[in-house]
Parts: sequence; C-alpha cells; structure tokens
Amino acid sequence: MGPEDQEKGVALLKRIDYLKGARHGGQALWNMTTELPSPAQLDAMTNALRRVADDPGQVVNKENVEH
Repeated sequence: MGPEDQEKGVALLKRIDYLKGARHGGQALWNMTTELPSPAQLDAMTNALRRVADDPGQVVNKENVEH
C-alpha cells in the first residue's frame, strides 16, 4: 500500500463524513420546515411501537414502574 492509496483512502473517509453530515442536516431541515417528523423518525417510532405491542411485559415491568 503506497502513499497514493493512503491519500485516496483519506479522501474517501472525508467524503463519507460529509455525506453523513448532509443526511443529518437534511433530517433537521425537514423537521424545521414541515414541523413533522422525518420518514426515518416515523420508521423508528413505528418499530418501537411494534416491539411494545409484541411483548409489553419486556418494556413495562415491576422494576420500570417503581422507578
């Protein structure tokens, strides 16, 4: 692995970081402009509700209620 390959790797990692930032920025912009949750947030919420509906005893138990 030469210095040329290493430079390409560093450039690729920087590009990936920019794409991650753009994705999170896009979700924040969606929330601010529409005042609605983004599709990814809706998906996360529905998945959480499905887990609760599948086994409510696992989420709500005596220890959770007491605290």
